[in-house]
Amino acid sequence: MAKKKVVENGSLNVLMPKLMKIKDEDLLVEKKRKKWGWIAGISIIIGFLGFLAATVPGIPLLFIIPGIAVPCFVVALIIYILLVRRDLDNRKLDTALKFVEMMGQDVPDNANMAIFVDFGDYQSAGKLLSKEGGMMSVKEMSYEHPWFKCTGALYDGNRFEMEVVQCIKRKEKRKRKYTKVKEKIVEKATLSLKLNPRIYPSPETVAQQVTTGQLPQGFIVNRSLGRNRVLKIAAATPPAVIVNGRYGVSGDYDNLFDGDKLLGLVIDAYSGLQKARPEEGAAPA
Repeated sequence: MAKKKVVENGSLNVLMPKLMKIKDEDLLVEKKRKKWGWIAGISIIIGFLGFLAATVPGIPLLFIIPGIAVPCFVVALIIYILLVRRDLDNRKLDTALKFVEMMGQDVPDNANMAIFVDFGDYQSAGKLLSKEGGMMSVKEMSYEHPWFKCTGALYDGNRFEMEVVQCIKRKEKRKRKYTKVKEKIVEKATLSLKLNPRIYPSPETVAQQVTTGQLPQGFIVNRSLGRNRVLKIAAATPPAVIVNGRYGVSGDYDNLFDGDKLLGLVIDAYSGLQKARPEEGAAPA
């Protein structure tokens, strides 16, 4: 996957075209990667069949076929690898698109949002927290990778900051002919709201009204704290377990955050805000 980082600042009308352009470029890269993957695969098959046919007595000219097919395979493979390195993580990109698009509806036209997305994988872009084991034993490593952050001001005077951090436990076990890799991935999201004191004078009261525990979207709200005008809500996903073994990769990333789940965390926060909002005409404490 690509190591690209996106850092942008602007209104919804500025950010969305930029993100959509990145999406279009990524779709083109994926299309090209698929094409060159097919070319590489077909070239090696033709080369192999041509080599077998050329061993038949009396048809020496068939050696030309593998002579052409093998260089084609090498070129196609190199291009394919280069395209793989440019390919972005679709989940991360779609998460950013959905979140910015929906949150931007509640951001004034003259106000800006800031967004950060790190498309790098956790081994190259994240931080290694611990490592145990060695060459002849099971290796266990833990990583932390903050990959998403978005901030902005809303119509109601609140300021929001959403941040997502990926936490990974990786286990590598050497087998006779391969290395088995098991990844246990949990993502943690933190939503911070700097509250408009004229509307929400007591963040402590708001925090008590926020729903914690398992939410319908599939993640868990661990805690809700209110202090010094700030409401902070922490949530985490169930683990996504990915195993890369002898016969390929099993598991998926469905448990991790996407745009809908992050918006679900915002909805949970505003449900608590609505319950704690002073009645019309009531004087702020």
